Amino acid sequence: MGARRRLLIAAVTGLAASAVILASGRLELAPDVLIPLGSVAGTLALMALLGPARGGIVALILMATLNRYPAELGASIKPEHFAAPLVGLALLPQARELLGRLSRVDWLFLAWIGWSVIGGLVHAPDRADSTQLWAMLLLVAFPYFAIVTTTRTAGRLNFLLGAWFAIGLVSGLFGLATHLLYAAGVNLGIQINPVTADPTVPGPFRESNLFGSAMMMLTLTAFALLILAPRWRKLAAVVAPVGFLALQVSFTRTAWIAFVAGGLALAGGLAYLSGRTPFRFDQRALRPAALVGLAAVIGTLVIWVPLGGRGSPDHEEAARQATARATVMATPNATPTMP
Repeated sequence: MGARRRLLIAAVTGLAASAVILASGRLELAPDVLIPLGSVAGTLALMALLGPARGGIVALILMATLNRYPAELGASIKPEHFAAPLVGLALLPQARELLGRLSRVDWLFLAWIGWSVIGGLVHAPDRADSTQLWAMLLLVAFPYFAIVTTTRTAGRLNFLLGAWFAIGLVSGLFGLATHLLYAAGVNLGIQINPVTADPTVPGPFRESNLFGSAMMMLTLTAFALLILAPRWRKLAAVVAPVGFLALQVSFTRTAWIAFVAGGLALAGGLAYLSGRTPFRFDQRALRPAALVGLAAVIGTLVIWVPLGGRGSPDHEEAARQATARATVMATPNATPTMP
């Protein structure tokens, strides 16, 4: 089977697994069966098609974005919880080689993780809860170690960047569709902001702030590659405006703060490179950068400026929103899904 055909089948497999997981959770179609099935089958299929390392990391990225709906199997188990152990088992035969690739900083990080569980078991008032939090920390750290130990070449890095762009692009488009269709009375999974009691978009993520943070990182990465990497320019020119618009509909303040800080850091880095190294700004990046800016402006007008009447008010929908807002105001830490 050719490489392109494998990539195409892997893309279709990822989309199919995503559709099964999101649809079963949103429509409550046996989520305790279909979410585990989609997570496990999707992860195994990606590793079979792309290899344990490449396919496993792609599966980790994909399943981490699909944590909107968990399976209730005695505890809330998300797709990433199914994917991580499978990827770990697939990489286990290479464990000695992979451990040899860890840097001193990586070993210090591992030591800190190991020490933290000892402190929790000794001092925590609720050892079970402390151990559960430690397991979540380990789950978050595992993709980092998987990436730094298996991504050793420029080709592997470019492949993972392409996968991240593809997954981020589809996630952003899904979030934008959720925002636009909600105005037409179609609810793909809106949440209520616990501070403002306004509808917000979580995309395929559990919360809007996670979606906003992912779109912030996607936008900054795309814009940086738009300027610095000619081979990524066309794809980055598509990804950057989608990520920027999706960031807006997330209503996430911390993501906006990080976006501004990241943009300033990028500008400062470019200034430093221009003044201290042979690096020179590629003038050919000006046109796509200008087109990205224009697309962002037009897209902002489309998603926020009403382009006609919205029809007669839906009193039933207004009542549901009022109920959700009242629930949020009564429990400030809650972020319920719109019914």
